[in-house]
Parts: sequence; structure tokens; C-alpha cells
Amino acid sequence: MGNLDLIWTALFGLLLCQVGTCNKVRHFRKRQKLFPTNGGITRCDGCPSRIPASIIDEQSTGDVVKREGETVVLVCNVTGIPAPDVTWYRKSIHTTSPSVREKIGLTGEMLIITNASRYCEDTYECVADNGVAMPDSRIMNVKIEFAPEIHLPTKTMGQYKGRDTVILCKITAHPHRINFWELNGREIQTRTGKYLVEVYDGTEPHEQVMSLSIKDLGPNDFGWYSCIAANQFGKAAKDMKLYELEVQTTRNEYQEPNDENRPTAPEIVLPPGGGGGNSGKSSSTSKTTTTTAYPEVQAGNLINGGSNHGKYTSILMVVLAVMSNIFFQWIRT
Repeated sequence: MGNLDLIWTALFGLLLCQVGTCNKVRHFRKRQKLFPTNGGITRCDGCPSRIPASIIDEQSTGDVVKREGETVVLVCNVTGIPAPDVTWYRKSIHTTSPSVREKIGLTGEMLIITNASRYCEDTYECVADNGVAMPDSRIMNVKIEFAPEIHLPTKTMGQYKGRDTVILCKITAHPHRINFWELNGREIQTRTGKYLVEVYDGTEPHEQVMSLSIKDLGPNDFGWYSCIAANQFGKAAKDMKLYELEVQTTRNEYQEPNDENRPTAPEIVLPPGGGGGNSGKSSSTSKTTTTTAYPEVQAGNLINGGSNHGKYTSILMVVLAVMSNIFFQWIRT
């Protein structure tokens, strides 16, 4: 048989002795004889009783790419005597600590994920161990593809004419193929320099943020903007409205006081003779004199801007002046 040796393979818990090349197990130095048993399982006469656990790469699953909703089957074909135990682990590829692995809790050489979603996308590891030597392990990357989904931070936005503005949309898809903007049903062209489209990674897995910068907003720049994304699995679109804000002029209702609306001091009419004669006597030659009482009160009233406080003070001073005049006339009579 030349370089052919006997190796042991554990397939779904059934231990079989097969003939093949010795790639993993280096213990065998000579050919062995196989004898059938009554149970139908082949017995190996002269095979070693303890062989370290090993994973057969050619018969195990590599990286897997599936569409969302399909079934993912991972196979970890192992060999060793006694039959190794196979344990599955999951390593998150979207965390800051990808080296941390989580035990799935299932054992066996096959791991089946039904109705796989984008949240099943991760790195999976199978570990084979039979206690003879160090365990053997294998890494399998699972990728899930799905149609685009779009999220708009806002559905309406207002801006003044002549200003610059930026609108955003978030696209989640795998893979990302085609992303573009439309204005009122027509694709926006960036060759003129008025528009600038930028795409950068978002904070979530498979998320991209697409921004549209608009310079010097004009009348034709207002309307409905559409964020559109497509790949081989589907297409998505979301609309938002950019409307023009009206410039409002503020009106100053405060008016400075002028000469027409400034308060004036009251006038006092004195008896004939300047108050020096008898109030009981009348004369045809009597003259009526009009004077302005207390100029300082008037000035103070102007300084106060016609406030209620100054107005009440003026009235009080006038009343006191009148009463004083009456009092002096009463004394003289």
C-alpha cells in the first residue's frame, strides 16, 4: 500500500477505521489488518489505543455566505481515539473584544442554524477534545446577505434661501452596491460642484451614512429628496422634504417720547391782584393771572418720561400749592 496508513475518523459519533494518507496522525509506521466484527463495525488489529483529537480540514466547513432566511450548516469532522467531544463557540465580529468567545451549548460535529438572520453573522469555532493531548480547533466565518434598508433622521427640513445645508440618510445592507440621491424624481449630478455626496461607515453593523451637501440654496433646490439604495437582493427608497423658510422682519414697537406726547405741568388761576386783595370784593378792572406752578415739578415729570409716578407727584404738588394759596388768603382776611 506504499505510504497509505490507517486513520480513525469519528463521523456523527460512529467510530470507523479507514484507509487513507497519514496527514494528521503521524504515529503509524506499518500497515495494520482490519477485521469485521459481528456488529458490522470494523475492528483494527494493532491500531494504537489513544490518538489525539484532530479536525479533518478537507471534510469540514470553511467560510459560509448565505442569504437572510436560509439555513446554515457547519460541519467539524474530527478524528481521534477515544472519540473526541466537539464543542461550539461563537465570537462576535462586531464588538470591541473579538477574542472573547461565547459557548453555544451544543455538542456534536454539526451545527445547524435555521432561518438565519443578519444577527447570526459572526465567527464560529469548533473545538475537538478527547483528553489525549491539546484540543484541536477550527474557525468558520458566517456572512449573511440581505436587501437594503433605509432610515431617515428627519422627514422634513426647513432652510433659508442662499444658505448651505446638509441632509443625511442611513443605509443598512450587505453587500452595499448602489447608493444615490434624487431631487423631485431626477438623479442628482455632482459634476457641477453645487452638490457633494459623501458615504462613510455608521455605528451599526453593515450601516453606511450617505450625506448630501447643497451650496447656496436656490428656488429649484427645494422639494422632495429621495435616498435610494439597491443590491442584488432588492431596492429601497425613502423621501424627505426640504422647504424654504420665510425671512421675518421684527417690528420695534417702542417709540421715543417727543414734544407732542410729553406731559405738561398744570396751570393755576390766581385771584385778582395776585392774591393780595380781598377775596370778597370784585372789580371790573380785576385781572386774571395764569401761571405755571412749580417748574421744577414739570422738569422732573419730563425726566421721568411721563411715568405714572411723576404724574401723581405733579398732581400732589399742585394740590398743595392751591391749598397753600387758599390758606394765606384766609389768614389775610
